[in-house]
Amino acid sequence: VIEVDLNGGDKAFYFVAFRAFREKKKLRLHVTSAYPISEKQKGKSVKFFTIANNLLRNKQLPQPSK
Repeated sequence: VIEVDLNGGDKAFYFVAFRAFREKKKLRLHVTSAYPISEKQKGKSVKFFTIANNLLRNKQLPQPSK
C-alpha cells in the first residue's frame, strides 16, 4: 500500500501488486496491478528493501504479518 498526496492536500491510498525477480545480477520490478483503496489496510507491510535484499541474496521472501 502506498500513500499519494493529491492536489487539494488530500491523501489517497493505493494497493500495488508487483513481481520482483533477478535478471543478470539486477533486480527487475513489474507492477501487475494498482488500484485505490478507501483506507490503509491493517497489519504490517513488508519493506521493499527487505524484499530486494532477500531476492538478491537468494533467500526466502518474507510474508506480511497479519
